[in-house]
Amino acid sequence: MLRGEYGATLLYGKGAVLGGRVRYRLSSHWQIEGRVQHEHQQRDVRPTKTLFALSLRYRGW
Repeated sequence: MLRGEYGATLLYGKGAVLGGRVRYRLSSHWQIEGRVQHEHQQRDVRPTKTLFALSLRYRGW
């Protein structure tokens, strides 16, 4: 089963955070998840950054 979600959050008029996540169930025990988050600044208050994460989960029950 493939599930996904995305969202955006404003940073008090100084930028925005855009993010997304995708989950895929490989079997009844294994699940893989990928996430990306991009923080964009309109002014040079904080640096613009991008985060990538990938995880593999095992559920024994």
